[in-house]
Amino acid sequence: MLTACYVLSGLCFVSSIATAIGYTNRRRFIAPTAKLVASACFILIALFCNFSNSRSGSYGMMIFAALVCGLVGDILLMVKEFFAGNDSDYFLVMGVLAFAVGHVVYTARFLMLAPRFYFWLLPLLALPPVTMLIMTKMKMLKMGRLAPFMLGYSTILCMTMVATLNLALTTRSRLSALVLIASLLFLISDSALCMNYYGRETMKLATNYVVMPFYFIAQVLFAFSIILI
Repeated sequence: MLTACYVLSGLCFVSSIATAIGYTNRRRFIAPTAKLVASACFILIALFCNFSNSRSGSYGMMIFAALVCGLVGDILLMVKEFFAGNDSDYFLVMGVLAFAVGHVVYTARFLMLAPRFYFWLLPLLALPPVTMLIMTKMKMLKMGRLAPFMLGYSTILCMTMVATLNLALTTRSRLSALVLIASLLFLISDSALCMNYYGRETMKLATNYVVMPFYFIAQVLFAFSIILI
């Protein structure tokens, strides 16, 4: 099954590049199709890793649940592209909420794995929202009425990064290193996505090639962590 996981990882990466190309060139059929393929890949990888590791237990189930939230978020953000105005914002909010639930599940499971928590890491939670506020003041971002919602999501996203950093510092295991890298890639991807949605026009073209590959690599790494538990 691990061989199948490696094949699916390659397919996921290729599909993520195809998704980025599709969105950049406004190909309405290519982008959603490639995105669904990539999302299906990380779900299948998680399933195969659970089947391959008899000790995956609650860890495997929770990581799989978080990945399913990611799949739901992907579908909602994909649907968003076919609407405008308030309808588009509705699917954006629902998609971000799905990702937020996934990150809460990730955070809870990584905190459960750690033997202790370093409370001095908590100030890191302020970095994303403070950065977004500064960029808004500098007119690099224009989030409008969704600003409080997106600031809240950025804090939840950072919770996963803090939880994985704490896990890495307290256990120094291969699993902790893998999920730390995954959470950092996720943070970079979502930061680029924010620039894509709310940044200057000159920033939007390049961000597609950061958002999609980094996001899908992150989800694949989270899925592969199941085999290391």
